[in-house]
Order: sequence, then structure tokens, then C-alpha cells
Amino acid sequence: MRHLARAALFIIGVLSGYCWSLPSNSESYPVKSNCPQHFNHDLCHSSQEGVHGLDCYRQQSEQKTRCVWKPGRHSSNKTTYTLIIEQKDRGFCERYENISRTTHLFDPFKKDEMTVKVVDASSDEGNCTVTVFNGTPAYLVRCGPPAQIFFERNSRQLVIKVSWTYKHIKKFLVKYRELNSLSWKEVGSSETKKCIVGNLISSLFYEAQVQCVTNSQCHQCPWSKVAIVPPELTSTPFIEKFDVIPQKMGKRLIIAHWKIANNESVAGYRLMVGKESGEYSQILDVTELILRLTLSGSAYYISISAFNSAGTSPPANRTLPAITDAEDWELNGNLNVTLRSNKEFEISWNHSLTRTYCCYSVEWGLKADRMSFHSLYQKNGNHVVIPLKAPLQPYKRYVFLLHTRPDKDTCNLKSINNSESTNGRTEAYAKEGTPISAPRNITCFATSSSLALAWRAVSEQDACGFLLGYIVYYSENGKGHNSSVVIDGAGANRYTLSNLKSQTAYKVQLSAFTAVGEGVQSAFFYFETASPEDQTVKGTIAAISIAGVAFLLVANLCCVLCKRAKKLFWPSIPNPGNSNAIQKIDGAFELDVLEPLSSEKLAQLEETDASSLLIIEGRAETLPAPASRPSTPDRDGPPTAGSAAAQGSPSPSRRAEPSPVAAERRAEALPAVSDYTTMELFQQTMSRPVAAPQAPGPGVQAERAPHTSSTQARSEQDYIRQPVYLPYPSDSDGATDNLQVSAL
Repeated sequence: MRHLARAALFIIGVLSGYCWSLPSNSESYPVKSNCPQHFNHDLCHSSQEGVHGLDCYRQQSEQKTRCVWKPGRHSSNKTTYTLIIEQKDRGFCERYENISRTTHLFDPFKKDEMTVKVVDASSDEGNCTVTVFNGTPAYLVRCGPPAQIFFERNSRQLVIKVSWTYKHIKKFLVKYRELNSLSWKEVGSSETKKCIVGNLISSLFYEAQVQCVTNSQCHQCPWSKVAIVPPELTSTPFIEKFDVIPQKMGKRLIIAHWKIANNESVAGYRLMVGKESGEYSQILDVTELILRLTLSGSAYYISISAFNSAGTSPPANRTLPAITDAEDWELNGNLNVTLRSNKEFEISWNHSLTRTYCCYSVEWGLKADRMSFHSLYQKNGNHVVIPLKAPLQPYKRYVFLLHTRPDKDTCNLKSINNSESTNGRTEAYAKEGTPISAPRNITCFATSSSLALAWRAVSEQDACGFLLGYIVYYSENGKGHNSSVVIDGAGANRYTLSNLKSQTAYKVQLSAFTAVGEGVQSAFFYFETASPEDQTVKGTIAAISIAGVAFLLVANLCCVLCKRAKKLFWPSIPNPGNSNAIQKIDGAFELDVLEPLSSEKLAQLEETDASSLLIIEGRAETLPAPASRPSTPDRDGPPTAGSAAAQGSPSPSRRAEPSPVAAERRAEALPAVSDYTTMELFQQTMSRPVAAPQAPGPGVQAERAPHTSSTQARSEQDYIRQPVYLPYPSDSDGATDNLQVSAL
């Protein structure tokens, strides 16, 4: 009884809470009832303006059937709907009223056909709208679009990868088209989760949709939403700048700038930065064309590629080698390595590091090979023995690096940027040997008492150990006694043998040595010291040659300096005759010599082209000649009679030579012209006014063939229709009849 009472109280409390909360909730709840209706829904009509687009289906993962519809044009938040499900074969009918949403779940009989109606219940009975759906719930199973769709473009292909929620889907369809194109192309997949579309244009955008293929468990397969596939990224980023700036505490600042062509379709840039030892790598996505990282002295690789939703571009790769000089990084003495065997080695570091760090990383390997790594946690002590997975090779030089990490929670890296610093570097051999080659490219220069030697050092691969120096063997040719000189230092590559005998033949050998012993000796080479006299002559010749070369250089330099000084202090005076103004005046006032026309030539011209000959009579008054010595004529005044007579051509009837007096007067009238004639005198010399032709008098006969009286004719006017003035001898009254002949 107590349990029943408690249950009753619980039910009453729930119902009372529901009743209290119902008025405050604006959302209406559907009410289930039988099919008898409050009003006759058969009077409602179907319209796209009202409720429409009813669709019923059952998801593969759901047990109930879902119906969805679209609201009417005049619907609002207060609009409610009535859902009616009827299965006549079962005699089943249910009614759901007061539905405020446009979707509803219900559980009909799966194998019986049903009719579903949705009525806009908020409208009047005469204006209500209805939408109807018919189908069998068992055949309304719908397999929706993929949960995820991935697009990848490369080599003019589009690879579509899908992730289905339903395991029984075996194949799917893909339709695609160029962006904003009208026609779609469809292709089927050969695999469950992958489809390849080929022969695309790399630089174009595409639209794509995915749909599963129907089967016995999926009766409906709707298309997915349209996805925009960006163009294929075919250009490789170009690294314009890659700077490595050493920092304090064993770190390096890396600054990289790059660019890429056709960056309109680029969404960002993907950077993969990792240690070449393989200990750690990280992918960084950035949007700017710049990278700033703080890295240790270890070897790194950096890969930069552009990406969008369809894939990535070919990467631009750059490697950052490990540090090679411990002295520049102030790392000498911070790390010591003791090789116990080829399977393990012991390292020790500066004890001061233990005060700050407890996480370390050791890297070792050959310079040109990939390095191995070992991270460790060492809170107390400054040495540790590291076992090796692979033995070290003998006679090979290994590099060892020690890195410290500030993160004390774990010794593994959490980020590539500013995560560790390099505090030690050293080199060691698992087993040393003697050099297997001798110094090469040996050259020498002999004097009367010495020999200067130079050679190329033994390579690191042939040294088989740390080089300690070189040994020089020399002796007189033909004698068995050898002398030797030990040269300390692996970097030595020259030495001078002194106190030798003059005019004596010697033979020399060189070899290198390590801590184990001496290596291979070079072949003998021979030389002979010079005599003191030859040495003096050679020195004199060399001094003279050097002095001669120096003299030529100094003379050439002095000549150049003198020329520059002359141009600077004594500039050359230009010749006025070569100026542009003089050239133009000279061309404009060039005089043409007119050949006198005889009566026979004039008669021939009249016979050959009489139709194009125009004869105009005219008379020009001549000015009286000055009695005194003529001076420079006025530029604007008329010409004198003497100048007109001197420049005139002889008559065809009387070929008289010009008068000596007239010629003398003309010569006296012209001023002297030199290279430094001023512009005014030059224009006075070249510019001679032309006598204007006068109108012909009434008493002049046309039969007289006068010559032209003009003294100037420009070369550019020497063409057909050029007027020619031929002067006649002066009459008694001092006038000259002129006849103008113009070719039409």
C-alpha cells in the first residue's frame, strides 16, 4: 500500500507540474486521438501556397517513421498542424493535433500501406490546405548521405572518399559538373568508400554530390548537399628567404619567407617541421607567408606546401643541418664521450647543467647519415651509459650532441618550437687507425738554400682517426741518409725546409699520422736548389718586371687623371659652324646656280610641252648702284643694283661675262667669314633679299625670252612649277624687262 501511495503521489506531482508549466510554454504539444474529427478535412484543398511537400520515410537507424512537410506561405510561429495516419487494411487510423513543428515521428504497421495527411489546422475550415502522402512503411527505409565526404585532387583527377553510417552500403554514385555549368555528369564507384573521377581541368572549380545505390535494405538514397571543390594546387611554393640566426643558450632563430603562383584558391599553408633523427615532428597550419621558429642545434627538415579543401600542393623542402663548430657556440668542454665498446658508450656533461635541467636528449651519428637519439631523465649526477641497438663502425668519425629540455613533467617533446637547447658537442671514433692515404697535390718552390712545400690535407674519410700532424722526409739524391721533420697540427698544409745546399738535388716524401701511428707515405718527388748567382739574376729580373708593370699602371692612371683635369679646368670651345642653328641656316639658304637658257633650249621646251608653259610678262625696277664702296647691306632693305647685276644670269642672246667692277664690288660687300663668325654676320652673309617681281608693263613683248632676276633659290623648291626669272639686259631707261616662266 505504501508503494501504491507513493506512485500515486508521484504521478499527481508530474501531472501538476506539467499543468503549471503548460501555460508558460509557448510551444504547443501534439495530442493523439482517434480519427473522428472536429471538422471535415475533406473540404481542405491542396496548394503550394499552403502546407505542401509531405514526405515520409524511416531512417535505417530509427524504428519509427518520420514525416516532414513544408509550411505555407502565410504561416507563422503560431501556426499548428494536424497529422492523420490511416491504414485501411488494418482498420487503423490515428490523429495528431496541435503540432507546431514541420516534422513528426509515429509508429505505423510496417507492411500495410498507409495514407498520411497534414492539414493546416490554424486556418478556417473553408480556407485550410492539406498535403497527402501514400506508401508502405517497410519500403520507406532511407539511407541518408555520407556522414563525411573528402575530396582530393591530383594529376587532373578527383578522388572522393566517403564515410558511411550504414555498413550494408556497397556502392555509391557521384555526379559532378564545372561550377555554374548546366549539365551534370554521373559516375559510379568501384569501391565502397572511394570513387575516382578523371580527365578534369586542374584550374577550374567543380560541384559534386554523392548518393548511395539502393538495395534491399536501403529503398531511398537522397543526394547529398552540393559541395564546391576548389582547383588543384599544382604550383610549388618558392622559398625566397631562409635565414638562420644564432641565438643564446644553444638555439637558432629560423625565418623563412615564401610565395606561390595562383594563390587565389589557397586556403592556407601546411608546414611539417621535424628532427631528422625521427624523434619528433609537428604539422603547423598558417595563413601568412612567413615562418618563425626557434630550434636547437640538431638537424631538422622543413616542408612547406599550400592546401585547400581538395588537397595540397607539391612541397618545398629545406634541410637545416646540425651545428658543426662547437667553438662558435661556446660548447667546448661541455660534453665528453667515452666509448667502452662498439655496443655502448658513456657520456658526461658539465655539472652546472644539473642545477637547472633534469631532462636530456643525446644524438649521435655520422655527419652525412641520419642520427640516432636517446632521451633520458637524470635528476642527480652528470653522466650516464647509453646502450646501442647497432654497433658503431670502426675508423669512422661520429658526432655527439647533448640537448637540454626545460619541461620537467616529461622528457619527450611537446612542441617543436622553442622546446630544447643544445649544450654540448663533441666528436669521437669507436676505433682509430692510421691514415690510408698520403697528402696530395704537393707543390714546391726552391731557392739556393730552402724549399717551400705546400700540399692538400688528408681527407677525413682516409684519416681513420684524428690527425695529429705530418712528417716530411728529405735527403740528397743518391745518398741513403734521410732527414725528417715532424709538423704538428691537423690543419697544417705548408712548410719550408731551410739550410739546404745550393745546386744540390733532393728527394722528398710526406705522410700523416694519428694517435695510432704513421700512415701511408707519398711518392718521391725531386728538386734541385739553385745557385746564388741564378738566384740574384732571377731576383733582379723579377724586380724589373714588377717595376715595369707598376710603371705602366701608374702612367696609365696619370694619363686618365690628366684628361679628366683638362676637361674639368680647360673645357673645349665648340665650333659655331658645327652647331644645329648654323646647319639649319646653311641648308635653308643654299644657293643654286641657274644655267642660262638659250633660245634653242627654250624653243625645244615650247615644242615638247607647250601646253604646260605659262608666260607672264613683268618688269622689275633696278635700283641705282651706290657710288661709294658698298658696306654691309641692311637685312630688311632692298638689294642694291650692283648686287642684282652681279647675281643675274646672262641673256641668251648676249652671253657677256660679268663686269670686273661689279665682281670687285660684290667681294668688297661681303664680310669675311671664319669659324668664329657671329650669328649676325653669318645671317648678313647668307641672307640676301630677293627682288620682288613687278607687274608687266603694257609695252613689253612676249617674244622676248627674259631670264629670272632672283638671286636666291632653295633646294627644296627645285621641282616642277618652280618660277624662273630670266633678266634681259638693261634698257636705256635703266629698267629690266623680266619674263616669268612657270611650268603648269
